[in-house]
Amino acid sequence: MVRKSGHVAWSLGGSQPLGVDSTVGGFCVKRILLVGPLVVVAALMQAGITAEAHVWCSEDPAIHFINAAGQSQTVYLTSYGDGIQHLEAVRAQTYTYSIERRDGGHKTRLRVMVVVPDDGRRHFQVQFVVSTDPNGAGKVLMKHKGNSGHAYALDFEVRS
Repeated sequence: MVRKSGHVAWSLGGSQPLGVDSTVGGFCVKRILLVGPLVVVAALMQAGITAEAHVWCSEDPAIHFINAAGQSQTVYLTSYGDGIQHLEAVRAQTYTYSIERRDGGHKTRLRVMVVVPDDGRRHFQVQFVVSTDPNGAGKVLMKHKGNSGHAYALDFEVRS
């Protein structure tokens, strides 16, 4: 530790607290100058981590069916879970579907029954998108929001 005019110099390994000023009471000012910016940086980092923790995981099975015109067609059931920690539960989703031919072979009505199970800890938010391309892309045929652990009926029509 180095003494200059009765003040304690900045020291990282000394026996006295960092920033002690023995004559003027500069202890508080020096400590704030050192610690204040660190607190601000830590708060900003925590806010960034919290914002990034809100990530949705997804699963995207293809559903193949024969449409009302007798042709093979595919739609995609993209299921999302609110938080990457729910990925295994989202992957464990179960679904069934039924079709009904309508409009003289020009339209096919589908009903997809889907359940994303709870992950053993609690319910979590889920979203479903049925579309003509993978990952919710292409023409969106149906969207639905809900919670894990519940069965949802997703009804929509496709043109043949």
